Amino acid sequence: MSTTSPSTDPPVRSGLPHEATPWVHVAAAVAGLTALLALILTGFAWPASNLAPRDLPIAVAGPPPAVAPVEQQLTAAGDDAFDVTAAASRKAAVAAIEDRDVYGAIVIGETASELLTAPAASPVVAQLLVELSAQLAAAAPAGTPPPVVTEVVPLPADDPRGAGLAAG
Repeated sequence: MSTTSPSTDPPVRSGLPHEATPWVHVAAAVAGLTALLALILTGFAWPASNLAPRDLPIAVAGPPPAVAPVEQQLTAAGDDAFDVTAAASRKAAVAAIEDRDVYGAIVIGETASELLTAPAASPVVAQLLVELSAQLAAAAPAGTPPPVVTEVVPLPADDPRGAGLAAG
């Protein structure tokens, strides 16, 4: 009688590839999620890296000899940064802002100038126009007072920073 002793040899596999351990699956999932998050972050950060005005509609009002240099400075500010429209008067510039034809206006007077803004339309653009008017004032002849900033369409009193615009 023959007795069979249990074999000490490992079982023979059927030629299938070695099955991955759970740690390999975890590492692959982590690597895949990391790549996905990097792609999503890049998608959100890319537009912010290219922030600049492009064809931003603004109006310039005042006597033609005073308007021409301002239009030239705005045109020189960058390639198609501003879409400058001449307004016949301050009243016409205010109407263009209220009708949302332009985001703001520079009104050049005999002794002083005025910047008209619409923060309710875009707080970021309103801030950009305030900075732009400061640059224009710095380039003006010595003794020229800085422009007075007037909010034609201000933000609501219960949201003075425009945070509701960003949340909605």
